[in-house]
Amino acid sequence: MDHQDPGPEATSAAPPASSPAEAPPRQAPLPLVEFPEVEQSDGLRLPPAYLVVDHCVRLSPGLALLQGWMTDPARRLRQLVATRPAQPSLPLVPGPATHGRPDVDDGLRPAFEGRGLSLPEGCTQGFFGLVTLSAGQDSVTVEAELDAGTPRRWSLPVQDDPAQAVAFMRREAAAVWLPAAVGLVLDALHELPEVMQERLGELGRQIPLRQPANSTTGRLEIDLAARIGDGLFLMGWGLTQAGKAPRHLLLRSEGSSTMRVVTPGHVARPDVVAAFNGQRPVRDQDLGLVAWVPGLGADAGRQGWSLLAGDSEGGLVERRLSVQDGLAQEQTVTAMLHSVPLSSSAFRRTYDLHTGPALESLFRLRRRQDRPQVKAQYFGPAPVDPEVSIIVPLYGRWDFMEYQIAQFVHDPELRRHELIYYVDDPSIYDGIVQYWRSTWPLYELPFTLAYAGENLGFAGANNAAATVAKGRRLLLLNSDVIPTEPGWISRLTQALDTAPQAGVVGPVLMYGDGAIQHAGMQFQTYPHWGDLWTNLHPGKGWPVEWVDSQGPAVMPALTGACMLMDAERYRALGGLDEGFIRGDFEDSDLCLKIRAEGLLPYLVPDVRLFHLERQSQDINARVDTRTLLTVFNCWRHTQRWGDTLQALSEETQS
Repeated sequence: MDHQDPGPEATSAAPPASSPAEAPPRQAPLPLVEFPEVEQSDGLRLPPAYLVVDHCVRLSPGLALLQGWMTDPARRLRQLVATRPAQPSLPLVPGPATHGRPDVDDGLRPAFEGRGLSLPEGCTQGFFGLVTLSAGQDSVTVEAELDAGTPRRWSLPVQDDPAQAVAFMRREAAAVWLPAAVGLVLDALHELPEVMQERLGELGRQIPLRQPANSTTGRLEIDLAARIGDGLFLMGWGLTQAGKAPRHLLLRSEGSSTMRVVTPGHVARPDVVAAFNGQRPVRDQDLGLVAWVPGLGADAGRQGWSLLAGDSEGGLVERRLSVQDGLAQEQTVTAMLHSVPLSSSAFRRTYDLHTGPALESLFRLRRRQDRPQVKAQYFGPAPVDPEVSIIVPLYGRWDFMEYQIAQFVHDPELRRHELIYYVDDPSIYDGIVQYWRSTWPLYELPFTLAYAGENLGFAGANNAAATVAKGRRLLLLNSDVIPTEPGWISRLTQALDTAPQAGVVGPVLMYGDGAIQHAGMQFQTYPHWGDLWTNLHPGKGWPVEWVDSQGPAVMPALTGACMLMDAERYRALGGLDEGFIRGDFEDSDLCLKIRAEGLLPYLVPDVRLFHLERQSQDINARVDTRTLLTVFNCWRHTQRWGDTLQALSEETQS
């Protein structure tokens, strides 16, 4: 393929007829070299040959790009190479980036004709070569092997010319040298200036690549390629010829122009290291690859994706992907949750860039965007104008419902309020209805049984119930929270009305033995989870007498097991965020949204209830999928509120 102008200032001035060896006006690393005309014994004249290296430009600390041309009508030069220490020579002419230069032919032809010589079309070959540099290397050796005589060598200075380096990223030039050098470029991408990385990303969508002629013993295996919306989530491992993990990958789709440079996260793969032990040197332990590639548009749904990895020797290995629908496969979620070991030194970085955003996208797409139709069944006459609507979600176990009602019936206040049990588990709905049809006359405490026919999760259940609630206030209450005495709701509403800037209030919660389970919530970073911000319940397990009972106290946050706030404010803030999975961090997130409105969470210490909380999850215990869901929620909470939590933590410590 001929390129009239493969690079800026690519052509040295053609030698004039009177002086072919005259130097070009611009100093090149290798100015015009003439191989003089030769007259053979039979009288045949061999025309001269010319060689120019216009540029020897540093692209990165470890890469230099050569560019020039060679005119050789008689084919007197067998080959032109760039020599490399401890590596095979890099062929320039002929080479993988050799191309026609008819513009140079046209410039030289008058000089040849003036000497009675002809210069046919196609005698000039342009060349590019991407050469690896060792540490401290500031020159490149070029060698010309002749048909006769001793090879000629030149040592060329490596030029630090960032503008020229970027100019070689123009499509016309890059289309010549990049396809054959993509392995080297991928390996050294992190060393390139940011502007060059961006330009390469643009070029990748425009330039077809080809496998380099040199082979590689590198390996690339993909265990999971999942389509999530307009992105792809990738998991696997890679090993370059040098025994390291590939730093960068190239994702491309057959039949489209989509191409993307991918910088994966790296995680430990001891199984891969063990498999190659003794067979070849392995210099990295973190051979695992995790990558989230968003923004692929409609191409994300295509098949025909492939992933390429390069290495410092210029080798390139390609792996075709079998892309599955990430939304339809439950095991995809499990694999993604387990993609980054909590013990990994790169856990936080990999989670921030890849696993976290991919899971966020997956859960968002799975979540229904419309509000479900909630139907209500009434047991007893519902209050006409309730002050408070008490929302109690039910999932799985529902026997606590009767324990609550057995206590509520002794509190006259409860008859002024609306009690809503929201069934978030289709498998228990019929049993609850049948049981309470026969049991309700024993208690005669009115309540509403709400149901949408599907599982919405803790946040979704509360939000759905709030759509049918009639009270001016909402009291979010777990089914395993049991009051210790009547009148507790009125004391909470009084605190909400009177405490300065109160936005939400909650009681002290106790274990069955009277020890503190919740007396306000604080935040701290957890080093074993990459310093993500976790929720902390100070005083947990202490005697309840240790709680300061001098009136409502401002807290950083409160638990959603029992919290009271204005119904309109709850709805205006969007309720509990349904992006948190299986009941973690929704409550602190809501409290932080309230704080962002200039209002405050208050603990009401003289209101005390029992909370028969499920056994606390030990974050030091075996890492299972449930724990990893908590990690995702923790990451999501930190992404949203990290700066606020840092400020709150400093305020609390002061």
